[in-house]
Amino acid sequence: MHWQDLALAVGAIFFIIVLIPTLVSKTEKPALWTSIGNSVVLALMATVYFSLSLWFAGVTTIASFLCWVALTVQTLRLRGQTLDV
Repeated sequence: MHWQDLALAVGAIFFIIVLIPTLVSKTEKPALWTSIGNSVVLALMATVYFSLSLWFAGVTTIASFLCWVALTVQTLRLRGQTLDV
């Protein structure tokens, strides 16, 4: 394992931890485009990490991505909108 892999993974875990209050809140959600934008960027970052064989960073960034996707869904539900796919 490279030290960079560990450092990036720890950073992603930190971001997940600080998102927990927002994830469990019933009324406090980020702007919709903030959630969507973060989701897209994190998916791209995870792809880059995996391509560089930074496996821990890739996995933890995917976990962070999933948190932002959950926030996107929660924001839409709070607004009474649906995400038609």
